[in-house]
Amino acid sequence: MTNDYVWGIFVADRTAAFPNFFPIGIYTTRELALNEVNALPRDHNYQVLRMPLNQNFAYSHKKEW
Repeated sequence: MTNDYVWGIFVADRTAAFPNFFPIGIYTTRELALNEVNALPRDHNYQVLRMPLNQNFAYSHKKEW
């Protein structure tokens, strides 16, 4: 395991309104994440993403006047 990142499983749902991309699991290794994806039902689209630790992913939007 690295101290720099984790592996996240996200599901994309076309029928949902924005946001339609949800995290469903976080794992310490890619292999654990892929094993879990292979066990999930095939009725959704899944993505495995490498996520850096200690990073802020907040989105800030300033409306310009």
